[in-house]
Amino acid sequence: MIPYLMRLGYDGMQKGILLSSIAISTIFLQFLFGYLSDKTHRIKAFFIGLYSLYLGLNVILFQWQMDSFIYYLVFVCLVGGCYRTTQGLLDTWLLQSDRTLFSKARAFGALGWAIGSWLVAFLLQKIGFSLIVLVLLVVGGISFILSFFLKDSKREKSMIHFRDLKEILRNHQYLLFVFIVFLLYALGTADMYIVVDKLLSVGGSEFHVGMKWGMQSLMELPILLVGDKLLKKFAIWKLMMFASLMFLARFLVYAWVQSPMWFLFASIFQLITFPLVVICSKEKFEQLSEEKWKSTGQMFAMSIYMGFSLFLMPLVCSGLVSWMGYDGALIAVSSLAIFAMILLWIYHKKYEC
Repeated sequence: MIPYLMRLGYDGMQKGILLSSIAISTIFLQFLFGYLSDKTHRIKAFFIGLYSLYLGLNVILFQWQMDSFIYYLVFVCLVGGCYRTTQGLLDTWLLQSDRTLFSKARAFGALGWAIGSWLVAFLLQKIGFSLIVLVLLVVGGISFILSFFLKDSKREKSMIHFRDLKEILRNHQYLLFVFIVFLLYALGTADMYIVVDKLLSVGGSEFHVGMKWGMQSLMELPILLVGDKLLKKFAIWKLMMFASLMFLARFLVYAWVQSPMWFLFASIFQLITFPLVVICSKEKFEQLSEEKWKSTGQMFAMSIYMGFSLFLMPLVCSGLVSWMGYDGALIAVSSLAIFAMILLWIYHKKYEC
């Protein structure tokens, strides 16, 4: 998306506005479909409907270009929101079907992301952005068809009412953990924007961006494959603390390196950071959510930590870069990991001791 918007001629602030708009649809759609899932005890139908909309919107966005900022604002907003909501529905679907398989299933997602990123990086160099539509229709179409053969999630019969959502907002333990995950997701979002911008500014290309995402996805595989064993052996707060420390080191390294290839080598930090945050946060929100709002508990948390990080970080990153340059901005953003570690210690002392 970022190289595509740059190819269209949008500057840093315009990109920040366009990409931040994703947060609006993400927050609304994830909350809405989480609530509807709990209300109807169904996920499969919502996933299929929203995923088909996602594919259709992508075809329009990449196939028909217009000289209109509003046009891209609407479609970037909807495409990003639909993508993240279908991702959330799929994660919740799996968690409610078999929690023990979640980590291993996400490993296949990481492998798919790695293969897809490398493939698209190679094809972009040879063909250009017109191939995006073809890749989406082929791969997305296969996923769409396969989803029909999956069984819906297994849920105990319990009815949620809108007034029950007050229970979520009054659960201070739940809300504190949401905020901790938000800080770490904000770092992951900064990796999508400020790090990619610096990579391109030091001589990188769309090829390097694709290779970076591919390398990072491949690095996730080892932890995801043994995620269920790690959760049994170590406390969640300890795993999250370690991931936060690695996020701090990761962004300091990003501030130091000045070569596209070194950015690819720095992808090794993904081995520890993102997969630990994913498996720990999903497990913790599953523990903290009551049966009647299991889906809402997962999706509401995602709407906050994912939606607000998507809204704030493109604007924050573009502002920091304008003020102190790429390296200074990366060092400033790395402080979020320190705040996360402090809050994790407070969480542990208050709720788990």
